[in-house]
Amino acid sequence: MVRSGRAAVEGRKRAWLNCCCSCIEPALLLHSLILQQRWPYLQRLLAFPVKLRFATSTLLRLEHKVSIIFTDSDFRVNIQGRDIERVDSYKYLGVHLNNKLDWTHNTDALYRKGQSRLYLLRRLRSFGVRGPLLRTFYDSVVASAILYGVVCWSSSITERERKKLDKVIKKSSSVLGCPLDSVREVGDRRVLARFTSMLDHESHPLQDALSALESSFSDRLIHPRCVKERFRRSFLPAAVRLYNEHC
Repeated sequence: MVRSGRAAVEGRKRAWLNCCCSCIEPALLLHSLILQQRWPYLQRLLAFPVKLRFATSTLLRLEHKVSIIFTDSDFRVNIQGRDIERVDSYKYLGVHLNNKLDWTHNTDALYRKGQSRLYLLRRLRSFGVRGPLLRTFYDSVVASAILYGVVCWSSSITERERKKLDKVIKKSSSVLGCPLDSVREVGDRRVLARFTSMLDHESHPLQDALSALESSFSDRLIHPRCVKERFRRSFLPAAVRLYNEHC
């Protein structure tokens, strides 16, 4: 029984290695302290635990860039003479992650990008562009930059960061001459839409976790138990609260 159990574990390890090494995405090596945190679900994020023995062969077989984010400043990683780059922040699929587990870097990047796109919006208006055409430009160029990945971070950013992004939206509203939805309104709407689609998607990776939240007394969902404030403000608990409000 012990041998068969160990063989099954080794088989899962080999399958995991083959899956990771065949991926063309850049690898992100995370310290175990970060892996223990409750993060919103990111389907394409590859996390390589430092303490796993079989991570060594994985890193050696990867041909693309490998970086590491961790909270311990004294922690260093050297695998068979290969130094793993230590970074305080990492851009992955357009979303900025940092070693403080907050969205400060991501908000600053979105704000800068939104300001540059706002200049283009003003230039278009100076050329006489008005009405639906200008609104289409805002939705496709300005709003798409400010609200990129809003499902991941809308419930987790601070009020100060939220107001910072809302400034760009208010300036865009004055250029367009019509009211625009705030970051909170857009975020809540998209989070609820994504969460509803997850409930209807039986093969979704989080389906087991969602099924455990179902209540036998009503259509409302049971709120996950949150020990830390970071987890309470993450995607799943925030989505459950929004879903229950609209039941």
